[in-house]
Amino acid sequence: MRHRSFYGAVMRAYEKLVVPGSFPLFYVFLEVSPSEIDINIHPTKTEIKFTNEYQISQILEATVKEALGKFNIVPSIDFSDTTDYSDMFSKPEGELKIPGIDIQTGYNPFEKQNNGSKQYFNTEQRQ
Repeated sequence: MRHRSFYGAVMRAYEKLVVPGSFPLFYVFLEVSPSEIDINIHPTKTEIKFTNEYQISQILEATVKEALGKFNIVPSIDFSDTTDYSDMFSKPEGELKIPGIDIQTGYNPFEKQNNGSKQYFNTEQRQ
């Protein structure tokens, strides 16, 4: 049988786990009372109407997500890293060189130079 809501629930559970355009193969076994279904909604009897479709769909999605996580099909973060990071913030050996800034205190960007044009950058080579 086919059921659009149940199919959507399974696809939401697989969301971001399958490549777009591909579809996982799945089988679902549901056991419900015959009084809770209506098989007379489709001429070929391939679609069934359930009394509690929304609730069943929510349970189905949660169950598929749980199964995917339980059997490590869903990517997870492993916090069992045994690498020793204790020296990560320790001071490196040797002398630390503090960066410096070279300031030209006599520089004036509005000072006229050469042919009367304003010079905004000092073009002299530093030594």
